[in-house]
Parts: sequence; structure tokens; C-alpha cells
Amino acid sequence: MKLKYLILLLLCMGEATRSKAQAPNFIFILCDDLGYGDLSCYNPESEIQTPHMNRLAEEGVRFTQHYSAAPLCSPSRRAFVTGRYQSRLGEWAESYTGIPTFDGLAAHREPTIAIYLKKAGYKNACFGKWNVGEVDGVSRPGAHGFDDYICIDHNTGYFYHRRWLSKEDLFQGERGLYGAGGKVINRDGEYMPEVFTGAAIDFIKENKKDPFFIYLPYAVPHEPMQGPEDNPASWKEAPGKKPEETTNRETYVKMVEHLDKCIGDVLQTLEDMKIDDNTIVVFSSDNGGMHLANNTPLRAGKQHLFEGGIRVPMLVRWTDKLPAGKTLSQPTIMMDITSTFIKLAGATKYVPEKRVLDGKDFIPYILEEKSELREFGWRKRVRNDAAGVNFLNNEAYRYGDWKYVKVFEGDSKKYTEYLFDLKNDVGESDNLRETNPEKLDEMKTRFRDWKLEVVNTEDPTYISRGKDQYGNGR
Repeated sequence: MKLKYLILLLLCMGEATRSKAQAPNFIFILCDDLGYGDLSCYNPESEIQTPHMNRLAEEGVRFTQHYSAAPLCSPSRRAFVTGRYQSRLGEWAESYTGIPTFDGLAAHREPTIAIYLKKAGYKNACFGKWNVGEVDGVSRPGAHGFDDYICIDHNTGYFYHRRWLSKEDLFQGERGLYGAGGKVINRDGEYMPEVFTGAAIDFIKENKKDPFFIYLPYAVPHEPMQGPEDNPASWKEAPGKKPEETTNRETYVKMVEHLDKCIGDVLQTLEDMKIDDNTIVVFSSDNGGMHLANNTPLRAGKQHLFEGGIRVPMLVRWTDKLPAGKTLSQPTIMMDITSTFIKLAGATKYVPEKRVLDGKDFIPYILEEKSELREFGWRKRVRNDAAGVNFLNNEAYRYGDWKYVKVFEGDSKKYTEYLFDLKNDVGESDNLRETNPEKLDEMKTRFRDWKLEVVNTEDPTYISRGKDQYGNGR
């Protein structure tokens, strides 16, 4: 092992106090609904041109068994910002109603990564799709330790950044971009990824001398399908709508390629400011690919707990600190990013003693080539309070190379169980439930024990209509 890697490893393993000059910067770029096989660094046959993402792989580490914490947006983002399985927050957090006002993360109850990093001297910013609560002073970024932010709470039109709600919705009208201090931001006609990229670049330039953390959760390539060259005027009458002629793979490709261009702009800024060698850049997706995505070679996609819904790309670059062009097969999960940032920032001491973080520092996996048997669990809940619907329709558990999946089948209204050996069957085509009953029983027992420890079934503040779940807000 090269000397610089050994020195870095010693720093990562310890909790020595770091000066501002030594502390690394963090940028976490999170895309939305990207397919595992959409990037050519994962699938050479992909038609999408992503030179800057490929550059991250060439100059850094490509993870091949990285998982999101959920097969859909909001629960996965909850897990990243808290560093904990969303099930620890209560069963409400396993679902997404589409109305985050009602299921927001209240900062005084659920401290998040930026709060810890702020205590360690970091400047923090969030530019993108927040999607974990929209009550100012309670569940929006400002309450969670972000010094600057421009965000959207939901997916909206990419040129007219509003979500128009139905008359039956509790809050009628439109919601759009907002920034620090609760101010509404009007950038109508500007392609939304450019808004977030420009804000990130400005923040880098303004804070280049101090350690910073930028959370850059783009909405791309989530619907609506609106490419950077689409005519903004065509979306003004009904922002967020999805005409059939634009719901296609061609537009999806253009959106991903433009995202790659935005990433390139951020990387160039780091070089221009001469801080790229002290900035860790992480790229991933919040869940598996949507229906237009390429999830090759995985089964299913978004909304499912088969591999296509939860196994996602992850690229990590730390110039001159981590090896270039390395491929890592060690299984990892969303919360590992949180724990790694907290550890490298020297902020672990600010995490309350009894508060469990579910991620692990992934640096030793890279530098020591350490291999570790890990267990992961997932639960997806369907909830519609107006209709009185609340049930668990998918759950899955991975232990080592084995994976157990339980799926509610709507037609039969029964659960179907699956058992897969991922080492030999990454496409999950061979259900070993019948031929390996002992392993099935073992996995179900382990999963039961995992749920007893991780799933919070007793949170009395499940939901409060019109306010966030803790009774705060509107």
C-alpha cells in the first residue's frame, strides 16, 4: 500500500481533531430514478453519453453492489440525511404519500448530517429536490443545519418550477422553488438543473477557503420528461404535465446527458478553485430506474425490492487520496455515505451517544480492500390516509450473498416469497424457495430479528393532518 494511502487510513480510523485546512470538502450528487445500466461505466452498451460520470469512475472508485435505502424517493432521502434506516423513524416513514408536509423530518426530533457537520465547522448547502418536509423552521433545510439552499419539495415542471395541486388537496394552488429564509424564488423559463448547478458553483467559490458540504439532489431523470432544449412556452399552461410525445426514452437520454454536463461544470469549478484534491465527490441515485430506465442486468425497477429497484450506481472520487479506476464489489448502502462524511469531518463526537447510525465508513473497504459480511433490510409501505389504506406491500432482506423478498400480489391478495443467491443470480431469475427451505427459514429468522431491532412500531406521532407528524407547522 502506498504511503499516502496508509496515512489517510490512519486519519480515517482515528477521531483526531482536524483543522479547517485539513478537513475535506464533501459533495454528494444524487440523481432521481436513474437505471443501473444507464451509465456506460456500468453498461458498455448504454447509448447515453456521460463522459464526466465516466471520469469519476476512471479517477475514483466504482461500487458495483451499492444500495439505496428504499425503492422510491422520499424514504431513501430520509435515510441519507438522518444516516438511519427510515423504519427507525416509525412505520410512516416507509411510505411516501406524495405530500411531504404531512410526513416531514422535524429537526428537533431527527437531527441530520448537516447539523453534525455544522458543529464541526462546516458550511452546508442543499440545492435540489429536498422531499423530506416542507415546513419552514421545522423540516426544511434551514432547520437541519444548511446555511444556504435553493430547493423544490416535489417533482415539478423543469422550466416552470411549480406543482399544481388538485382542488381536493388540502393545500390548493402552486408551490415552487424556495431558498434560505423561506423566500420564494422565481426562475421561470430556466432549466431547473441549471438553477441548482449554478447555485452549487457559486457556493463553492464563496466557501473555497473553508470546509463545506454540498448536498446536490437533482430531480433528473424523474418525470416529467422535459429535456434541456424543449420549448419552455409549451409547458407554461400546465407545468408538470407529461404530454405523450415527450414521455420517451429519447428525452430521458437527453436529460441524463445534460445532468452529466452539470456534473462536469461542478468538477471544473473544483479544479479552477484548486480544491479538487481535497474534495470528496460522491455520485449515486435515490432508487432504481423508472420505467424508461435501463436497469440491465437487474430485475424490475423503481417501486420494487428486487435488485432493479434498489441496487444503484455509486461513484466516489477523492483525488490523490483514493485509488483511481478501482472497482469495489463490497456491498454498501445509502447511509454509508452519511457515516463516512461524519467520520472524515471529525463530527462523530457530535452524534448523541445513544443514537444509532446504520451506515459504515466505506474508506477501509477501499484502502484496506476489507471485505465484510453485511445485512440490509428494506420495507415499502403503501399509504393513502384519505382512502384508509396502509399496508406493507414489499419487504426484502440481504445477508451476505443471500436475499429474501416478500411481495404482496394484488390479484391474489397474498404474499409471494422469493429466495435468491445473488452471487450466482444477480438477475434474480431462479427462486430457490422450494429447493432450499432451510436457507429460507434462516433468512426469515434473521430478518425477523433485524426488524425487531430496526423497525419502530410504537411512534405515537404517526401523522397529523395539516401539520408535520410531530404536530408542528401549519
